[in-house]
Order: sequence, then structure tokens, then C-alpha cells
Amino acid sequence: KITIQFEDFEPFKHNLPVYYNGFKLGHTTKIYPSNDYRTTMVDTRLLMKKLKLPVNTYAVLRRKDKKDYIELEYPKSPYIENLRYKDVIEGHMGINFDPGYAQYTTILSISVESIYASISRFKNLNQKKMQFRMYYPKIKKMVDNNVAFCFGCILWAVYIKSLGSEEILNNPCLDDIYNEEEAIEEIIYSKNYFEQLKKDAKYYLGEEYSYDEKYINILNAYQEFLTLNESFVKTKTTDDLKIPETIKQPTNLLEIKDKIDEVVKTGILTDLFTLYDTIL
Repeated sequence: KITIQFEDFEPFKHNLPVYYNGFKLGHTTKIYPSNDYRTTMVDTRLLMKKLKLPVNTYAVLRRKDKKDYIELEYPKSPYIENLRYKDVIEGHMGINFDPGYAQYTTILSISVESIYASISRFKNLNQKKMQFRMYYPKIKKMVDNNVAFCFGCILWAVYIKSLGSEEILNNPCLDDIYNEEEAIEEIIYSKNYFEQLKKDAKYYLGEEYSYDEKYINILNAYQEFLTLNESFVKTKTTDDLKIPETIKQPTNLLEIKDKIDEVVKTGILTDLFTLYDTIL
């Protein structure tokens, strides 16, 4: 039996598997508050008779394929004394690469081109106009949401950078091969599409499409953020994150965290724009 003590803990399912170096050692057996209710204690039952780990081994709560598990991590400066029965070790939550935005977003270029392909199947101009009118509100929403996603990524980076040295979990870009042209391709498309949508709205609907100039500022900042971090292929911890000098240091970081938590619950990413002046 080893107990893990978490300072800042989120609810998770009971009976989680516990691993070390990819090998399953056991599972959690009990979750309960400490005597002063300031920390959360998690008891585990582990089979580690032949495994000798230093007493300052720590645990990290991780998630893969939407399933939580606990991984024991070997410390950088191990103590001589080894872990023993009923010892208590530190637990860390880690920080998710995505706070929850991805479930509400799509890749703009793919979504837009799919819509245009659908419209192009109609040969009659009036039919095309009718189709475009039908899709127009959806297209505008996708454009707004795309910019909000980019802005939200910068906000999240600014916030988690302030937390000190923490492991970043579930980074899908990690250990990939960085290609700058491919990395910024979608951002370039997004910036160019504003003018294309202007032309299309005029042609198909006889309407004027306008967008907030702040959108361009956000996309430019996101492009700089993306290239500065080389698409996050080497981003393992918050220490690895690089914030562009053009980004202002916010005075109220909790305001950012609260707003991010709010939009992750509501799915309305555009509400993040209320924080524009805090960092840009």
C-alpha cells in the first residue's frame, strides 16, 4: 500500500490503474480528504516486491484516449531510502495541452472547402445563391470560432506558464517533425479567407461582409506563437512554452482561468474575446 497526496485534485473514477514505465503495478483503492481537508489522499495497492523506488518518487495523474490513469515517476535526484509500505508520496495533476476547446472546433479550411464543394454541385446560379445563403450563417460562425480558438490557445498558454514548472499532458504534437510551412498553412488560409468571404457574400447575396480587425491581430499573434514554439513538437512542460514579446502580461490570471472554464462548459469560444485587451 502506497498513499498519494494531491494538493489540487479533480474528481475521477474509482479504481484507476497505476503504472511505472508503462508496466501496470496495481490500482487505486480509496479516495478521501486529509484531516484538514486541504489535500486529497489516494490509497493504492501495488505489486512491487522486486521494484525498488526512492522514497521521493512522485505520481502524476494522466489521461489517454479519454481514460485516466496514474503514472509513478522516478525523481531527478533520488533519495537513498526506498519506498516502503504505507509511505505517502506527492501527487501531481499535470496540465492538459487542451483545456477543452477541441471538442467545439473544426479545421476551417476543410469545413469551408466541403461547403463550397457542396454548392458547386449546383449548375444554376440561383440555386448556388440559395445554397450559399443557407450556409452563410454557419460559415460566419465557423470563422468567428476559428479565431476564438486561436485566441484561446494563447490565453491558455499565458495562464499555465504562470503556474511554474508543470508537466503538459496529452500533447498530440509532441515528437512530431516541425515544418514551418505546414504549421502556418491553416493560419494563412484563415487570414486570406476574410477577403474571400467578402467577395462571396457580395456575389451570392449582394451583402457586405465585415470582420473585426482584431481578428487579424489575433491570427498574427497566434502565428508568431506557433512558430516560436515550433508547433509544440518539443513542448513537454510549461518551462518549454515560449510566449511572444507582443503578448502583454495580464494582471488578473484568475480572470483568464475562470473565463476559460466557463467557455469550456458552454462551448461558446467567442466569449473569450472579452479578454482581448488583457493580452493584446
